[in-house]
Amino acid sequence: MQAAEARRLLSADYRPPVRRGDLSGIESGRVVAIIDGVFEQDLAVSPREIIDALCRGVIVYGGASMGALRASEVPGVFGVGRIYSWYRSGLITRDDEVALTFDAETYRPLTVPTVNVRYAIDRLSGPGTIDRATGERLLKAAQSLPFKARTYGAIVRQAGLGNQKDSADLIALLKQHDLKKLDAQSVLEAVDKHVDRRHEAESSQFTDADCFDTAENPTPRVDEQSGILVWESGDRVGERELFDFLIFTGRIERYARRVLTRADRAELPSPQSQAARGGAADPQSVLDDARRRWGWLLGEEARVTLGDLSLDLSEISKHCTEEAQSVNLAFDRIRQASPPFIRSVLADLFISDLALKREVMRLAGLLHFARRATRSVDRADLAEAQSILCKVNGECRFREVRSRWAHCGLGEASQHDAFVETVAKARMSSRLVVNAMTGTARPGDFMACVKPLDPPLRPCPKPQGEQRFCLPMSEALSHTDRLRQVVGITRVGMIGELADIYGVHITQAARPSGQWSSTYGSGKSLTAAGAIVGGVMEEVETWSQERFAPGDGQSVNGAYAEFERLGGFVDPATLDLPYDSCYRPDLPLDWVQCADLLNGGSVYVPADIVLMDRRKHDIAYSVRGGRKCLTTNGLASGFGREEALLHAVCEYVERHAARIADLYLANPGGLGCVPYKFVDISSMPHRLQDLADRLSDRGAGVVRVLNITSDVGIPTFQASAIRDFIRADGYGTHPNPEVAIEMALLEAAQTIATNVAGGREDLAIHVRSLGRHERPAPVSMKDVWFWLDPDTVFEPIDFMPGFASDDVCADLLWSLDRIRDAGVGTLPALDMTPPEIAPAHVVRVILPGLESNNPFYTGDRARLVLLRDLLPRWR
Repeated sequence: MQAAEARRLLSADYRPPVRRGDLSGIESGRVVAIIDGVFEQDLAVSPREIIDALCRGVIVYGGASMGALRASEVPGVFGVGRIYSWYRSGLITRDDEVALTFDAETYRPLTVPTVNVRYAIDRLSGPGTIDRATGERLLKAAQSLPFKARTYGAIVRQAGLGNQKDSADLIALLKQHDLKKLDAQSVLEAVDKHVDRRHEAESSQFTDADCFDTAENPTPRVDEQSGILVWESGDRVGERELFDFLIFTGRIERYARRVLTRADRAELPSPQSQAARGGAADPQSVLDDARRRWGWLLGEEARVTLGDLSLDLSEISKHCTEEAQSVNLAFDRIRQASPPFIRSVLADLFISDLALKREVMRLAGLLHFARRATRSVDRADLAEAQSILCKVNGECRFREVRSRWAHCGLGEASQHDAFVETVAKARMSSRLVVNAMTGTARPGDFMACVKPLDPPLRPCPKPQGEQRFCLPMSEALSHTDRLRQVVGITRVGMIGELADIYGVHITQAARPSGQWSSTYGSGKSLTAAGAIVGGVMEEVETWSQERFAPGDGQSVNGAYAEFERLGGFVDPATLDLPYDSCYRPDLPLDWVQCADLLNGGSVYVPADIVLMDRRKHDIAYSVRGGRKCLTTNGLASGFGREEALLHAVCEYVERHAARIADLYLANPGGLGCVPYKFVDISSMPHRLQDLADRLSDRGAGVVRVLNITSDVGIPTFQASAIRDFIRADGYGTHPNPEVAIEMALLEAAQTIATNVAGGREDLAIHVRSLGRHERPAPVSMKDVWFWLDPDTVFEPIDFMPGFASDDVCADLLWSLDRIRDAGVGTLPALDMTPPEIAPAHVVRVILPGLESNNPFYTGDRARLVLLRDLLPRWR
């Protein structure tokens, strides 16, 4: 990081890399941030002199490099950043991971630290830009080189990738990810916050005893928190808190009994010894439950039917005895709730089809909604909550639920009442979200904006025979020939021919100077021209984003708390910020003026969510992720402003629908009935039937299309092509269901081609859809069979609502109406079009309150999906 850049973040006395003796003259109460330090050039700063400084009352922060090393070694130093956490956790142990050589006069780095290589590999292999094997080769190569010889060129050659056709692109990609710089900024911002809080110097006075962990005097770490964390949502709950939640929601018994089937059950309590306990199971009660479930009223009926079933009453009685013993043992363990047993239940949740993630997110979501209740609950609220809890616990009366909870060890009525109140409050606040999501649709009724847009939306007719675009493809192709030169695209390659997709065209548009996680834009079409235009325009989008800066008079500064009463400012709490964002309502922010497509006029959004670079106290930055969470979601282009806006809106809605579908189907899944229907491919137009046939490898595989349209009623589909039990997925959203399905099928074709291209020995980088692969992708054979089930029921495409027109602007207006119906209150749209790309347009839209592909965000609508059994439903 250059000194001028650092001073913009923090006004401070900046000194050369720290060395032995530099801390000796620093007085009590001063704040020191250690970032870089010398290794070989001079003696390194020692832990002892840092301890001495702490004992004198010096406040020390550390991170990024030498600071991360010493912060992990010396309690009392405030460790900051991802590199520090890696050392602290033991993920890395070698000091040379942060070592590099630099120019003695300018301090410009000459070699690459291994931590930067690790981070770059993580950012590239996670989304699939490079595969895991390539990443491992690169990391091993970096570790094998002395830090003085560790350049990216040397690393790529050492990994055996120097002769790849795309080795230069690979090096350019790796260089984009500088973790040491990111962590250095985090250190400076931490010090800035410290100064703002006006911490008293006395609060950080240390003695020698304070500086060492002992059994009698453990030193807490500022970055450590207890509990179970699901990093995708930021949900953290206590172990006992989760255990009690499973009791309250009637789910504990299934997991407790699974734990006991794997444990030693040699000393089962006899049913008779348990009979004195209220609620204890006995063989007769087990048999009576089975009798009632079968609908038998008389003993004679039971005996006769058992004979019909080829069962003997003595066999049933023996099993009922064993069942009663098993139930009683399970409830014994639940009542005792010993720490080892709770840990065993957590382990079982972990191996049980993502149940641990699911239950943590469910509990956290319930508490999230309960905290937002705006009034006290009344009797009706509590009665409704009690009914819901009767339902999930399988009881008819709430007093029976109380008895069940007491039998599980939660005997205090105050505990029961507190949980009932939590459910009641959560239902109260979540109903506001559901009511917004289920607004009455008005097909064809395009609501006029309250204020006029400037410039207004204008008619944008489609050429004859075109369903999606406003220019003939031949004209669009002629424009892209020039745009390639403008944005720096060096090559457009065709990779569709590598896969058995029978004439579907897939392109890779290479732009090595790009700042995103992939140097390739991708295009897919039934024509070569369409694929080329698509790939080039994707790079035009990212190129424009990289260069965007607000114009004069387009931005203001201040905290949301100051602007809220004025109106016209988007509440950052409704945006897809990472869960560990530094945002708070009183944090001063820069705001950028946008058009409001729903209400007309203008609206302001935080600059952090529309600008590429990480800014000071950036609210889009994730500490956990070690990066700014700005994706291409809602960024789109077109050869008309209305076309670009439609593409951007549809993409945002698509990502929202895909996130909701992912929760139902796989991540975490296990939520009961899946509310989606498969589309009958035979009911589609011939061109779509033919496209699906190509993706199925002419019948050798299977292609399925699932309607995943969300609460935002713009048709959205997920297409899956399954070959040899390997799925290739694609998504599409458009007012016209036929267009949306075609887009989904084409993206599935791109996935197939990418998988094939990724296996080529002469290429290391894989083309992918920008921003698509941000979250973990759980894999299970059950998921595959959901798509392959031979008894799947299909729905004809004719039954699916949508809108088809001959004008792109009409499509956009219809889409805006659906978004308004779904309870979205504002739709900021920012024109990012630089003059060099005319007649193309690039825009970014934001839909507050919708889900996104930010892997560190889970919004209200996703949380409702996870709590379908406890909270109001929208579908």
